[in-house]
Amino acid sequence: MNIMSKKLEYSLITIILFLGIFFRFFDLRETPPGLYPDEAMNGSNALETIENARFSAKDEFAFGGKIFYPENNGREGLFINIQAFAVRIFGNEPWALRGVSAIFGSLTVLGVYLLAKELFRLAPIMLRVPIPGSLIALFSSFFLAVSYWHINFSRIGFRAIMVPFFLSFGFYWFFKAFRTQKITAALYAGIFIGLGFHTYIAFRLVPLILAVVVAYKLWHWRKSRDNAKEGCAPCTAIFILLIIFVTALPVGWYFFNNRADFTGRGGQVSVFSAEKPMYEFARSTVLTLGMFNFRGDCNERHNFNCQPELYWPVGIFFIIGLILVIIGLLRKGSETREQSLFLCASFIAMMLPATLTREGLPHALRSIGMLIPVMIMSGAGAAWMWKSANEYLSASAQNPEYADSTSQIQRIRKELLFLFFLVLTFIAINLFNTYHVRFANSKDAYLGFSANLTNIGRFMKTLPADTQKYVIVNGGGDKVRGIPISGQPIMFLTGTFTEKSRNEKNTHYILENELSAIPQEKPLFVIPINTTKDLIKKIKERFPAISPTIPGDFAVFEMR
Repeated sequence: MNIMSKKLEYSLITIILFLGIFFRFFDLRETPPGLYPDEAMNGSNALETIENARFSAKDEFAFGGKIFYPENNGREGLFINIQAFAVRIFGNEPWALRGVSAIFGSLTVLGVYLLAKELFRLAPIMLRVPIPGSLIALFSSFFLAVSYWHINFSRIGFRAIMVPFFLSFGFYWFFKAFRTQKITAALYAGIFIGLGFHTYIAFRLVPLILAVVVAYKLWHWRKSRDNAKEGCAPCTAIFILLIIFVTALPVGWYFFNNRADFTGRGGQVSVFSAEKPMYEFARSTVLTLGMFNFRGDCNERHNFNCQPELYWPVGIFFIIGLILVIIGLLRKGSETREQSLFLCASFIAMMLPATLTREGLPHALRSIGMLIPVMIMSGAGAAWMWKSANEYLSASAQNPEYADSTSQIQRIRKELLFLFFLVLTFIAINLFNTYHVRFANSKDAYLGFSANLTNIGRFMKTLPADTQKYVIVNGGGDKVRGIPISGQPIMFLTGTFTEKSRNEKNTHYILENELSAIPQEKPLFVIPINTTKDLIKKIKERFPAISPTIPGDFAVFEMR
């Protein structure tokens, strides 16, 4: 691996990509169990998008999606609109929603490889050690491929998974455009970064990264403007920024006309709404920085058992890489000044969505954009360790004092290679055990993803369409069109989110205090989300002849 052939490099990245795809798609129908209401809300909006679409006599699809979906604290529409296509093809199943996330997650593994390789294209010297960019890129993409943090969100139907995708590909084309001066690269950079603003609130901090790297590019161009190879950096910057503006304009125009939707949930949990904003900001910063190696997100949907977001070997590589980046940024004459500047800027900017809030910290979802700089730093740290050990062994082999130990040095080098391979294999095996064994079979996963609500929805799909069905939504959550969001998994699975679909399938959603709305007619099914003693008493008083059954982890009151 001192001088890596293209064939070996392409073989390794192919293996890494297949590994990333495997971890993101394996057993996707069953894991995570259930369907969380926020995921189901996306699915319900997707079903409504399909219902609102028009079909001509030639079955030509006329799209009915939105730029922004204001329900459930508001969500940018790109991800939901893509999910609508998946649901139309595969049906209203949880894995259809999550499959879109798995695709974006798998592609991001490639995006990180391309970005890291473009960043370190010239094999920079880090602390007097020359490191091939391809080696950094391979380590970075591998660490992302086997990252619990990234795999977890690649298997959940949340739009946030698109942030690292558009970050990696957007800045890959960005740096390539400045290097090659090709208009197609600049066009792709503008489109990818511009589309990122249609994804998740965290992407709104990307202009900070752009401001830093564009300013550096222009300063460097001005400093060496007599060099014809530099091209017209201002032209490239203006063109990319123009394409970003045009691509992001639809969602920007929506927010301009609906300013309350722009703040949304962020305004509710902001540190600036606290009594001591600076204290809250410092606290959230410390907790966010500590999540990599000490204590991670404790939300069962974001992480497993409060474990650090980086598995401990990767965490060590990350610390080494972070030190290398800081040295590269501060050291005069450093060959990695530009790369270090980008990684530091993206690290800080993508940390702000978490550190500027004061709820549920550390928060792996809000800080999902940090995956890109963190994995590249980790890759740089691992590559530096590998190359440093090799450089030391090579120097020892050439030292006359160790002439008699050449064969022993070669043996140590082989053992070092085997050790690195063993560590990487162990990381992958640990990931499989943690996610697909421990998490998949845990009680926290079952409860955290509302598997009981999913079971109700699947049961209701077995009931005749002409039978009256009343779901008592006595769960928590904000109301969506008058019904708590806890009813969304049932609505999505049964396809009864809109009034039209409910009437067609004789399905009704009511609150606990609306039992009088249930008619005294047969056949009738009454299904509460949460079966309490008080609710059973009320139902029995209202329908003395009704009989309860327990087909699973829920109760059904049936009157025939």
